[in-house]
Amino acid sequence: MNLAQRYRRPADLTPTVPVFPLRGVVLLPRAALPFNIFEARYLKMIDDVLSGSRLLALVQPEGNAADEESPDGNLVALRKTGCVGRLTAYQELDDGRRLISVTGIARCELGAERRGTLPYRVFEASTERFEGDFVPGLGENEV
Repeated sequence: MNLAQRYRRPADLTPTVPVFPLRGVVLLPRAALPFNIFEARYLKMIDDVLSGSRLLALVQPEGNAADEESPDGNLVALRKTGCVGRLTAYQELDDGRRLISVTGIARCELGAERRGTLPYRVFEASTERFEGDFVPGLGENEV
């Protein structure tokens, strides 16, 4: 089953998702984004994502490139719009890093942060405003 069949509407996604803050990177619906995971808290997040829904959101931190991207303590402010994606490829390397690929499903608006004991951040994420993202090809002729 492909992603367009699996995720046809906002209700098909989990209401909360782990968030990976990544400066200067945008995940778009139906686009695949490969990247390298090496930081302990995000390695834990990927392990948890793989054992659960396989969903996470990529969201850019606020501020400029000179600001620290993801400081300890989860203090960095995040932009309010990101993209929920599904982890679609995974490779574990001998040095402990993970190479992953995330495929975008729909843009999302971050809601409340769910505070807890996890080393990474989890937010409520709504895709209602971007319901058109679930329709393959919608708007492509206008671009």
